[in-house]
Amino acid sequence: MLSKIQSASAAVLAGSRVTEGQVSLGSFVRISRNRRALWTGRIQQLRLRGGASRGASWAAAGQECVIAFDGFNDVQPGDVLEAFQLEPTT
Repeated sequence: MLSKIQSASAAVLAGSRVTEGQVSLGSFVRISRNRRALWTGRIQQLRLRGGASRGASWAAAGQECVIAFDGFNDVQPGDVLEAFQLEPTT
């Protein structure tokens, strides 16, 4: 995570850069600080940084984005975000 952004609606957003793979709206995310897992939950909102301020469904490696989480506001610059999908087993 690059920066902490306070929105007008009192939500805290994470200004982030995707380093590998992609991040998708609705994905699960694990937030770690100092190599300790703090929280696991879902991505509630995803927007690409730059020209487009509208919502996005995904961001790919190399892109910067703004992420809001479903029920977590204690993000800090330097936190590591790991997005993942859960696949059903048969």
